[in-house]
Amino acid sequence: MIKPVKMPDLGTTVDEVRIIKWFKKEGEYVKRGEPLLEIETDKASMEVEAFIAGYIKKILASEDDMVQSGSIVAYIADDKDELSLPDDGKANEAVESEIRISPMIRNLAKRLGVEIQNITGSGPGGLITREDVISAKGSTESQPKNEVVPFNRITKAMAKAMSLSKSTIPHVYFSTDVDATEMIEARKTSDRKISYNAIIIAKITECLKQFPDLASRYSDEGMIRADLINIGLAVAKDKDLIVPVIRQSIVEKGVEQIEDEIKRLVDAVGSGQIKEEDISSGVFTLSNLGAYGIDSFTAVINPPEAAILAVAAIKDRAVAENGAVVIKKMFTMTLSVDHRMVSGVYAAGFLSELKTKLERMRF
Repeated sequence: MIKPVKMPDLGTTVDEVRIIKWFKKEGEYVKRGEPLLEIETDKASMEVEAFIAGYIKKILASEDDMVQSGSIVAYIADDKDELSLPDDGKANEAVESEIRISPMIRNLAKRLGVEIQNITGSGPGGLITREDVISAKGSTESQPKNEVVPFNRITKAMAKAMSLSKSTIPHVYFSTDVDATEMIEARKTSDRKISYNAIIIAKITECLKQFPDLASRYSDEGMIRADLINIGLAVAKDKDLIVPVIRQSIVEKGVEQIEDEIKRLVDAVGSGQIKEEDISSGVFTLSNLGAYGIDSFTAVINPPEAAILAVAAIKDRAVAENGAVVIKKMFTMTLSVDHRMVSGVYAAGFLSELKTKLERMRF
């Protein structure tokens, strides 16, 4: 018997995915539960396991193809010698012609000015891949030209979200300077190294319990307050930005557990092994550019969240204290809020409370 392999439904926020690579070739045997292919959503990459055992009869979607959830991407046969396919076997192929190439890769070749007739495809069944097109482009160029770098799924999703945020959300910004002296001293009392991110996330969570509107999500019907306060942390991967989530259940265990979770999530982002559940259900985002020496910045809200906090570098500053000028370790926090949900007074109250908690820091 020949059975179809369908792209699994990854949730309401994911309507299509990109195939990164196939772990099996046509004719090879795959066990039930064995990794079959790797895919990329707009937020993460992950492996898709075979739900049945058998021989890969036909692969219908090549590497780099975009496929919809629920679409057929391959057929698996019980017997290696089975020949017939369902009537819709060819209908689901990316392209049925002498030149095997998906519409997305065909458009890429057109943008780069590459003649696909001169390309030998390296994908399954001779399908032309992105790498084939890029390689052909490089081999035909005799003089330097402006490079076209296609956006990946993460970059496209980030651009879409940020455009939506700035075009639909009325941002309003609030900044305050924080004395980091107590934070620095508190870190010294710990038996292990604790990051400033772990400290700030712990105090943000405490403040959001007092100011729940800032832990809300916007909807046309009204403001949806979160049951759990899960904090997103903006993490860079090359030129992309991914926001893994530290959940309230972790935060309530203390800063050492928060630090462990941050390390796990950052490592997962760096290795490309971040999972869908690691980046979902956030209600408030922290973006910290202190490591880059930034004095201050404003961040764009991650819709449909109500706010995002931008934290800059801790630096020596001259400040007035009791009529004298003294040097202190200071940093600037800037809160961006959705003015549809949060008033200026409410946002200022939250930021003031957070400043107080950080300046009176104790583990």
